[in-house]
Amino acid sequence: MSKPQVFQLEINSFSSPNEITVYRELLEQLNCDSPYYCYELLNSSQNENTNLKCFIFLVDEEVKAVMPFFLRRIASEKTVVDYYDVSSPWGYNGPFFKEGTDDTLIGLFWKEVDDWYLKNDVVSEFLRFNFYVNHRNYSGHTL
Repeated sequence: MSKPQVFQLEINSFSSPNEITVYRELLEQLNCDSPYYCYELLNSSQNENTNLKCFIFLVDEEVKAVMPFFLRRIASEKTVVDYYDVSSPWGYNGPFFKEGTDDTLIGLFWKEVDDWYLKNDVVSEFLRFNFYVNHRNYSGHTL
């Protein structure tokens, strides 16, 4: 009998040098050499209203995807609850999947992201997908 897979979605907040190092190591594990995922480029647009974060999707403790994103509070004086917007940083990124990741795991990644959005009051998302068909099984709408 095979052991069930363990799925985990972690959030990297880039709030310490160690988290930046971990992010760079994850990119190496994924063989990601795209400049659009380079921390220095991603961080260049961060400010007091725009927080750089990154989803890390693990399956049985093996990294299968990373997705950098900006999380912004949506300013409103008419609501008691804080709502948030997610967008991809400058350039073409979205999730970077480990080569060979099957469609089932990619669909599960998007489900985990959607669940995180729901729990964290994220009400809108704008992603600039890369050129490597990383929009496969995306749970939102594409134009």
